[in-house]
Amino acid sequence: PMLLREAGWEVSAAVARGENRGEVIAVRPPAARGLGLAVDIGTTTVAAHLVDLADGRTLAAGATYNSQISRGDDVIQRIINSEESGVEPLAEAVRGDINDLALKLTAEAGVKTGDILAVSCAGNSTMIALFLGITPRQIRREPYIPPLAAPSTLRAAEAGLKVHENAVLDCVPGIAGWVGGDITAGVLASGLDRSEKLALLIDIGTNGE
Repeated sequence: PMLLREAGWEVSAAVARGENRGEVIAVRPPAARGLGLAVDIGTTTVAAHLVDLADGRTLAAGATYNSQISRGDDVIQRIINSEESGVEPLAEAVRGDINDLALKLTAEAGVKTGDILAVSCAGNSTMIALFLGITPRQIRREPYIPPLAAPSTLRAAEAGLKVHENAVLDCVPGIAGWVGGDITAGVLASGLDRSEKLALLIDIGTNGE
């Protein structure tokens, strides 16, 4: 009620759309900007784009080293570390990297982290599991099944991200086994899924080198 009166009864509503329903996650003045944060959680590097949800423009972009690297250079070492020391230290490390990037990019764009209403993360099967605080131990054992292939939408705050309190978080679904959401994102971004010709996508990341 206070916001409605202060805004002269004209407000904008940010709605997160699900499969069968929509949910109002923020009611704000009409001029308020709705931003999204697109994150690539790589084994070595975490990259992010700050996006204007109204027109899809990238307002700022940046990257940093994945702080998990202190606990292992590749995914196998990090899985072993998570078995020995628990998943939470690895989760906190990469969440801190994302929060640092969000703070840096919003400062560059002259906006606030509270303007980020949606976060989308892509990464290999192990990186997404560790980011969400889920043990990936079974993926390195036959038959190499990931702990989750298509994570449900959740609040970004539940994953420790310091953005709008009701911001939604989506992780790009993986395909199977070691073929994670990073490959799905690569297929979509390159247009491979729309190509009528035989095509090949090669992702040479830390774990493929």
